[in-house]
Amino acid sequence: MSIAEALHEASKGLVVAPAGHGKTHLIASAVINYGNGRQLILTHTHAGVDSIRSKLRRLGSGTKNIHVETIDGFVLRYVSSYPCTCGWTGSIAQVDWSNLLKCGVLLFQNDFVRQIVKSTYSGVYVDEYQDCSLEQHSIVKELIKVVPVRVLGDHLQGIFNFKNNILVDWERDVKGTFDIVGELVTPWRWENAGNPELGRWLSTIRQCLIDRQAVDLSNMPACVRLVKTASSQDVIKGCYSVISRLQDKETLVIIGTPENPHFTHHIAQRLSGSCGVVEPLDSKDLKEMVAKLMEADVYRKAISLLSFAIVCFSGITETSLGPELKALKKNGLPKRKKPTCITGPLMQFIEKNDLRSMITLVESFRAFPESHLYRKELYFAILQTISESLRSDATLTEALVNVRENTRRLGRRLPRKAIARTLLVKGLEFDHAIVLNADKFDSKNLYVALTRAGKTVTIMSPIDVLTPNAN
Repeated sequence: MSIAEALHEASKGLVVAPAGHGKTHLIASAVINYGNGRQLILTHTHAGVDSIRSKLRRLGSGTKNIHVETIDGFVLRYVSSYPCTCGWTGSIAQVDWSNLLKCGVLLFQNDFVRQIVKSTYSGVYVDEYQDCSLEQHSIVKELIKVVPVRVLGDHLQGIFNFKNNILVDWERDVKGTFDIVGELVTPWRWENAGNPELGRWLSTIRQCLIDRQAVDLSNMPACVRLVKTASSQDVIKGCYSVISRLQDKETLVIIGTPENPHFTHHIAQRLSGSCGVVEPLDSKDLKEMVAKLMEADVYRKAISLLSFAIVCFSGITETSLGPELKALKKNGLPKRKKPTCITGPLMQFIEKNDLRSMITLVESFRAFPESHLYRKELYFAILQTISESLRSDATLTEALVNVRENTRRLGRRLPRKAIARTLLVKGLEFDHAIVLNADKFDSKNLYVALTRAGKTVTIMSPIDVLTPNAN
């Protein structure tokens, strides 16, 4: 019996899956070849949703009997449908995820909800199980009571332990709940890329990290390169050296530490928009911007829009927008001897103060001389939100909810050249990866970062022996 068939046959099965060893392919194979009835596949990120759907499409499967979504999206869908049953008083527009999951635990303890799940799905697969919180784990244990549940994961990739999020304990919670079906042992990502040497090196690194040993970067295969960095200029030069060698259609991810998004934004800005920043779906910057655009005062809104341009574009600065900002702060219009591409749209917005002129102003930023859009997702999310508000006659806050929910349902695709933190690209595959500030990663985030690429890995660090903290 193949491991895919064994996983499907299990009522509460676990497959241990190191990075790049074919976990997503295994899920797709189990569902396509052995699935009966409607199968639910849950994962943690929207990029992960898209990755699974893409794998299903490549294997020739339709999605009629397969539903893929994030765990949190799944719980939100049920809790928002039966809020009184579980005591949820929250709002889809401003979700308190910790509270939502607590309500979800109570909801899935109800027999009628379990029966709804049972009549809707014949089985459940949960990807990246090491990233489940204790509340998510409790919900999954309720699902086990009504349908077969199979989970896949790897304790060395449990990196979602930010803020107050307490992850499952691998030995106690995961192995204590599920029966081990097997462990994936072939590093398919690198075998399929014709780069088995990288796969072997990463297996060695994995064992070092498990054993809490130092990672020596002085003796590596040719596909792994160390760039010694003493300044951000060294980082920029190193990034451009990789970007300049990319072939057509090759993908690249530049990865920063999870706790320092500002540094990744800074590097993206310095790279003049050649790499797009991957944003969290529930972006704090996006929500704050929408809130500012809900203000009544048109001059304050205009200032917020210009500040938004400064955040999203390299080459647009407080200095280059100085006359506009100075005038708007005094509730006046800028007086430039030579108008810019935003002068007309800005004056039109001040005059009309409506959504259509707001869209025109935001779109005008792209023509600003010597500027480059580097926070593409944030920029287009604002445009989508304003457009949705105009289309549906909803408030901007309501429109943002609609846009986010649409992304949750459909997933999202990353730019071909992306810059992100580990949390936003875990589980995804790229041709090439650059790891920024490798000396500042803990062991799990370092492993996740090093295993994203199939062809080459460029490690940037001021030192050549890494001693990452275990977490």
